[in-house]
Amino acid sequence: MDLDTSPILWYNRRSMTYRDFTPEYDPHIQSLVDLSEDQWGDPEINRGNLVPYGISQFDQALYGMDITYGELDLIIGPEKQRKTTMALNIIANYMSSPFPVEKPLTVIDTLESGMKPEKYKDSLLSIVSTRWLMKRGHSPRNTCRACGSEQCREIGISPDFLRYNTRTAVQKAAIDYAIETVREWPILIYGANLKQGDTRNLHKAMQSPESRWPIIIQETGAKIFVTDHVQQYQLMQGVASDYEKQIQAVGAVGDVVSQWNIVCLMLSQISLTSIRDARNQSGKLIASGGSKAHQEANVIFSVSYKSGEGLMKMAIEEARNASSFAVWQTIEDVSGSFYGESKTSIDPTDKPIKEGQLTFDD
Repeated sequence: MDLDTSPILWYNRRSMTYRDFTPEYDPHIQSLVDLSEDQWGDPEINRGNLVPYGISQFDQALYGMDITYGELDLIIGPEKQRKTTMALNIIANYMSSPFPVEKPLTVIDTLESGMKPEKYKDSLLSIVSTRWLMKRGHSPRNTCRACGSEQCREIGISPDFLRYNTRTAVQKAAIDYAIETVREWPILIYGANLKQGDTRNLHKAMQSPESRWPIIIQETGAKIFVTDHVQQYQLMQGVASDYEKQIQAVGAVGDVVSQWNIVCLMLSQISLTSIRDARNQSGKLIASGGSKAHQEANVIFSVSYKSGEGLMKMAIEEARNASSFAVWQTIEDVSGSFYGESKTSIDPTDKPIKEGQLTFDD
């Protein structure tokens, strides 16, 4: 081939003549390829910088949350199925984990009127308190090894307990430990109240350079955001359907994720129609308002929980780099604290629910 007319040389000549729209970035594939080794870095160091979910099977399949390039993780489920519980346990897991050593600043936007920042804080305290008790042998089911009775006398800490109940000496020690621990975690919690962040206002949250999310990211380096939940956003034009809310909210979150390389855990109700379709095996679970969130999300988790059964089902419904599967996690029902190892199947001899009983039919 004549070198003067080869495609590569022709392309290089043309590349020198058009306008440079990105002076700080070279878009040529040659430049990107030459930088590959530096961009990839050391795999061991890279794995250490991932933020674990703290659910072993999910960490094996997904490696963890990527705070280097950013991602959108969607957690979906029907009402009262403990979507917030999953998010809170993930936060407690990585804040308590040896890795990453430097904990990512985490911003929680609670949009629900019934889950104010104070209750979010109390829920975290309840989870950490309960984990402290369990490490000392207290058990929510069967005979408690620490108490020596059929029902544990210490387990049962919740936001309502913290507000209304007197404490035993052991419970006080657990709560004191939780307070001392959680107050050191790098977490910001904003609420729907105008004085607490006006979280339902999508424009004030993230839709302009002067919005709260971009400013926090630039000034603090925040890396993980939780928005709970997407159907509660209010748009500038006033009354809007779930479809319109999801289109704008997911688009805005996606813009922040791609521009600033942050991780967002987005919590969403499930469309009732999609529950019926999934039950009939004629469709899949979809967030209320349509499929926009599913199109943008790197990972879609679903949750299912039956009150008082001590077990929670969590599934990867879709993921860009993992297949779909479910895990069953033992949970202390009152605090919402996960405990023990998650499993991909249930042993009916030692689990409170038989496999397959936890479904969206409940």
